[in-house]
Amino acid sequence: MAEPEVLYHYTEVKTLEKILASRKLWATYPPEGDDPWELRHGATALVRLVAELETVDNCTELLQIFSHTLGLVSLQGLAVYVVSFSGTASNKESWNRYAVTGSGVSIGFRWQQGNTVTEISPCIAQVVYGEPVLQEFARVLINGVVDKLQNPTLDPHERVAIVNAAIPDLYQVIMSFKRVEGDAHEDWESQDEWRAILLSVDDKHIRSVNGRTFVEVPFDDDPASNLGLSIAEIVLGTDCAMSVEAVEVLLSTNGFDTSSISVYHVTL
Repeated sequence: MAEPEVLYHYTEVKTLEKILASRKLWATYPPEGDDPWELRHGATALVRLVAELETVDNCTELLQIFSHTLGLVSLQGLAVYVVSFSGTASNKESWNRYAVTGSGVSIGFRWQQGNTVTEISPCIAQVVYGEPVLQEFARVLINGVVDKLQNPTLDPHERVAIVNAAIPDLYQVIMSFKRVEGDAHEDWESQDEWRAILLSVDDKHIRSVNGRTFVEVPFDDDPASNLGLSIAEIVLGTDCAMSVEAVEVLLSTNGFDTSSISVYHVTL
């Protein structure tokens, strides 16, 4: 699915104030979240699929490197950080889960991966909830690498380079998966959830507050910014105590160009 032009981060009013003042979002470490084994679920779901490569010719490097990578993820040996978004400006499930049942806000960010040149460079993935969908994504990735490895002119270094180049895409597939128990798929899928995923983050960017680890992801108000994220709009929930005028003052106080950012209330 194509990435939405605007991705929405649902949060509380007090967090909105902090986000605008700092011009940063926090990307959190999944093992410290609601599901400590979230990384492992995605990796485990792909182990069998990668093992099938044993029967495919000319794929020794792919089998070895991908198997090693999945092993690292399963053992929580991979530093991955995520920011949660929705592709929808006003979504009932997202308001309930993340924005105090309509008392909070959703912040709409333009996403421009092509302009992202900073050290903090997230990739975007839509969240999926069923293993068959996850495995289909992974199969497309693996088949693409397998096809490249069939070139008989490649030397061993070139073959390894091809596989290594696909590892970020493998991480992206793993991190797009969220395990949901029972019949809860429909509720979660209605959120149209997306993730900004940060890989291979340098230790200098990692922060810790109250025992939680996170990475600060910068954004700007300029659509042409090279940071990759810029604010497009701020949506106020039905029961949000903050007025449109108050948010516009908050934006102006923090140096944002209010003429390029829409602010409005919605009714749930």
